[in-house]
Parts: sequence; C-alpha cells; structure tokens
Amino acid sequence: TMADGGGPSAELIHPLLDNSLGSSWRSAGYGETVAPFISPASADWRYFKGTSEASSPTDAWRGLSFSDASWPTGQTPVGYGDPGHNTELGDMPNNYTSVYFRHDFTVDAGAIPASATLRVRVDDGCVVWINGTEVARLHVVDGELTYNATAINHEADWETVVLPGMSGILQPGPNVIAVHALNTRVGSSDYSFDLELLPNTASAEATPGAANSTVIPLAQSPPAVTGVTHEPQQPQSGEAVTVTA
Repeated sequence: TMADGGGPSAELIHPLLDNSLGSSWRSAGYGETVAPFISPASADWRYFKGTSEASSPTDAWRGLSFSDASWPTGQTPVGYGDPGHNTELGDMPNNYTSVYFRHDFTVDAGAIPASATLRVRVDDGCVVWINGTEVARLHVVDGELTYNATAINHEADWETVVLPGMSGILQPGPNVIAVHALNTRVGSSDYSFDLELLPNTASAEATPGAANSTVIPLAQSPPAVTGVTHEPQQPQSGEAVTVTA
C-alpha cells in the first residue's frame, strides 16, 4: 500500500511475518504525521558568541541542567553575510569563529521515538549534542573543539542525518539540543546556522540503522489473507460467485 518507488520506502511491520505477503508491509511513515520537536526558523534559541569557552567545565553548556538564562535569545537562521537571516551577527567577522546554541524541547511521556531525523543548514560546520550526548558532527575534525576552532569550508545547504538510539538519549519532559557551529576562518565573508529535529515517524525518507517506523507487536499484526480463489472462473452476468481465502 502506497510505497511505489517514487515516495516512501516499504517496511516490514514485524520481522517474523511472512515477507512474501503484501499485508506484512507498510509505507515508511505510514499514518499520522508527528509534529517536529524543533522547526526551521524557530525562535527562542539561546546563543553565546565564541569569544571564550561557553562554560566551565567546557562541556557543561551541553547538558540539560545548564542555565543559559544570561545568553541572548534569537530566531534562526542566525548568521551574517547572506540574505535571509532572522538574527544578524554583525560583530562576528574578524572577531570570533564560532557560536554556541541551545534550544529546549519537550517529549511527551510514552512518545519517545526509536530514532529521529536531524536536518542542519550550516556554513560551515558544527557538532550537535542532545542532553549532553553527541549525535552528529558535520564538516569539522574529530575531538574536542575549542571556542576559537574552525570548520572545513562548506556552503550552507540542508543536510539530513538519521539519529538511531533515541530511546536511550531522549527523556519524557524537558530535553535540550546543543550545537557548536563554526566558521571556516575568522575573516570569512559569511556564516549561517539553522536546524530541524523530527521524530522518525515524521519523515518519509529512508532510515537505515533505525527501527522501522511502522513496527508493531507481533500479536497486534493484522490477519494475512492468502490463497484467494473464486468459482466459477468466468461467471456469467448475474451468476453467483463463491470467493475462498
């Protein structure tokens, strides 16, 4: 049903069902669309200009318990040098190479997804944490990055990263995403950051490595209808037909 090669992928609703039966399959993301945790161009992003480390110890700012009340609030996209920014960083050129971002979001109890879809638009690179756990790294080197580190040159474009294992990272109630977004050099002509975070069921894209978005307990799987025949094979108009399954 639905999956036809031009839209969603087909997924098994349970791995123990007969793979040869159409009733064992559904389209990825089949059902009600789930609202994103964080939408593009969201307000209420807290940010800290990278003229120094964002916290002491240096990783404290990534955690849920960190207080960012003193940080300015802005709406993404954040940056300079290109049109379309909702928050301008006019003092960034020749002064600092990175900005620290935090955004709170809420997950309902019983609605924690097995995986999530992260979409990032960054010029030039970033590292992303959820509740203090690193979940993505784009166009930067490995290891801890200081406030004056730089990224690999990359023009802003929406990129998608599937995040498995969310059941071990997200928690019911308040959660926080933290991003260290870096420029390629202190004198760069532009800089930009925006982000979207969705439960995996909100995306019709393939989710390799993640649990199938359509999976249900085996006991709740619908009955499979097989061996369908009818008699007579070529009924006349008005003739009764017996269908057997």
